[in-house]
Amino acid sequence: MICTDVASRGLDFDDVKLIIQLDAPPTITDYVNRMGRTARIGHYGLSLLFLTESEKDYVKKLKENSTPIKRLSVI
Repeated sequence: MICTDVASRGLDFDDVKLIIQLDAPPTITDYVNRMGRTARIGHYGLSLLFLTESEKDYVKKLKENSTPIKRLSVI
């Protein structure tokens, strides 16, 4: 599933295992709601967030909110 703010709330699809976010959501709450499409009723999944160099401060926001992250570099 490719998820934008339109799909971040109220949708429930069975067995979504991966969320790909191509832009940083405006708030951490929006980020959590987007990736929450994988974590329905005790299920787990993976969320990838692609950030540009100009969005690197978003990582600090995620860390400040105790959001677990792992950086993957693309060359």
